[in-house]
Amino acid sequence: MMSQQFGRTRPRSTPPGPGAAGSSAGLTGLTGLAVALVLALAPALARAIEEPRYTVERQFDGIELRDYAPRIAAEVIVPGPADEAGSQGFRILAAYIFGKNQGRQSIAMTAPVTQAPEPQKIAMTAPVTQEPTAGGYAVQFMMPSAYTLQTLPAPLDPRIRFKEVAGGRYAVIRYSGWWSDANYRQHLTRLRQAVEAAGLRTTGEPVYARYDPPWMPWFMRRNEIWLRLACSPPCHPEARLPRVPPRDPALVATPIFRAATALLAIAFVSGIVLTLFRFGSDRPSPPWMAKLHGFAAAGALTLLVFGWAHLAYARAATVALIALLLAACGGLVLNLAYHWKNRPLPEWLVFAHMAVAALGFLLVGVVTLSLSA
Repeated sequence: MMSQQFGRTRPRSTPPGPGAAGSSAGLTGLTGLAVALVLALAPALARAIEEPRYTVERQFDGIELRDYAPRIAAEVIVPGPADEAGSQGFRILAAYIFGKNQGRQSIAMTAPVTQAPEPQKIAMTAPVTQEPTAGGYAVQFMMPSAYTLQTLPAPLDPRIRFKEVAGGRYAVIRYSGWWSDANYRQHLTRLRQAVEAAGLRTTGEPVYARYDPPWMPWFMRRNEIWLRLACSPPCHPEARLPRVPPRDPALVATPIFRAATALLAIAFVSGIVLTLFRFGSDRPSPPWMAKLHGFAAAGALTLLVFGWAHLAYARAATVALIALLLAACGGLVLNLAYHWKNRPLPEWLVFAHMAVAALGFLLVGVVTLSLSA
């Protein structure tokens, strides 16, 4: 967000004219547009992408032992190498869920009302999993829990097949970063060492799970590796693996988002006041207000990044964090490239900065309200 780029203002030789009023009106219009956009998209963004159901039974050395429920998956076998198999399989399966299927035929209770099959879009789920198999690599999309094997639309691509994935207990390690083979092997080695040290036995090949699209910044990606345990509960030394007490994630996320919302409100209001000083007044903006704006925005971002690193964010929260990071980058550009060089601030960049910040602020507010409900 706008940090200290408005702490000092260039003196004006002439009083503000119609251009200043137009700038204020443009700011109000862009802010209103951002508000309207958020209100229109918030219901869709607030829905978290469905993930496989599981409970965490144990935690040790950064590893979780999870009990997964059975699920249905769409699967495609693609040849290697491993770092390309995920992208190949993703494209094939994404085409299926986005409509490359035969749809379903509905038959009414009374005849002769019929409906021809039409392509059907299927809700996106996470993660996309990948594991070695005899013919290459098996890439899977979990199907939404509302579907059964009988109700899923048939794929047009003959390479896609459906399978029931049995539930079971897995040792899981979570990490961020690039989808590189080196990053994967580093964390797989760590997972195997922790499992071996705990006296656990595994079976089958490791499962590589990716939760985010390719455009997600590498430092915000959620990656996991799963190793299926070769035993039924209880299958681990009780003395060596402490039990995880039940915890509601909302109880952890709520105070983070409430504090971030309060800080963002301070940053947003002070940013608007600083903008009005810059474009609508001859007086310089108060330096303390610019500092307040910068510190409040930095504090909110710190809380949200901390929460992202420790919690599974809903899609709206992730979009909010990305928007606020972009706004922070805009603030740095305004500061370093214009303000500190005593150059006039470009109005379009200021307004774009404000609009993106408004988008992030309002999305954080939407998430906070949903957690408090």
